[in-house]
Amino acid sequence: MAKGHHLTRPLILLLLLSLTLTSTLSFTPSLPYHVQTRLNTITPATQSKSLSLQLPTSRSSPSLPPRARTYSLRPLHSTKGSEEADEFVPSVAASVVAGQSLFIPLSLAIGAIAKLKLISVPASELSASVVGGLYYTLPLCAFVLVTSAMERFIPPLKKVAEATESTILALLGSKRRLLTSVIFAAALGSVAGLGEELLFRGCIQQGLGMYLPQLPSLLLTSFLFALGHAVTPLYALISFIASMYFGWVYLSTGDLLIPIISHSLYDMVAVIATHWLVTGKTREERDALRKIGQN
Repeated sequence: MAKGHHLTRPLILLLLLSLTLTSTLSFTPSLPYHVQTRLNTITPATQSKSLSLQLPTSRSSPSLPPRARTYSLRPLHSTKGSEEADEFVPSVAASVVAGQSLFIPLSLAIGAIAKLKLISVPASELSASVVGGLYYTLPLCAFVLVTSAMERFIPPLKKVAEATESTILALLGSKRRLLTSVIFAAALGSVAGLGEELLFRGCIQQGLGMYLPQLPSLLLTSFLFALGHAVTPLYALISFIASMYFGWVYLSTGDLLIPIISHSLYDMVAVIATHWLVTGKTREERDALRKIGQN
């Protein structure tokens, strides 16, 4: 009986990993990192303040991972010389957050079935986890500053940044909305950090670690994470590095809450900073970003 259970548990984990990978390629993630949109142009004659959502069955570009099912935003475009249209629609932004939150119940279900220990931080140690999350966010910010400075020398990096900017433009619009961007970033960053870390570190990495040494389980988890964020080969590589970092933090601290906080904070800062950057561009630059979203 015990032997049968011993043989069955790895099989269950493999099935759960397959489910995880399928869901990763089916749902939209966060960040600038985790929002998949596609922009379409409509003619002035058909312009209205309505916005349609489509669920195409094929993979499409840009900003985070292309998905088997992605939201397709149909923003308002104005003709040259007229007032610039604004894409922001609260219900669409809310739907993106809701879609990303699906990772949370999925992860909890996997953890319960596989009997994995996810978050169990005593109240007395909660403050240490928060401080740890803040601390481990700093290297991420430094990494982004370095890669941003290298964009002018490495065109693929610039393309990744433009795809992210195109997505944030589609979600938050061309007008600067500081309060709205903070609320959206807080909501999206929270569900993305919690959901993805529960899934990849709490379920996949921990589950694989029951049968593999730490390094192979970390590498395989990061490969799956990169595969789910494979907008371009370079973006997949960046995602792999980020996953290795979050996985290392989890292994080093033994506290899943720390990478959750770090991941969430990074996403929040990235969304707000990108919105601020996009709304500071000229109209012509934003039109160029819209064209990127249409491809």
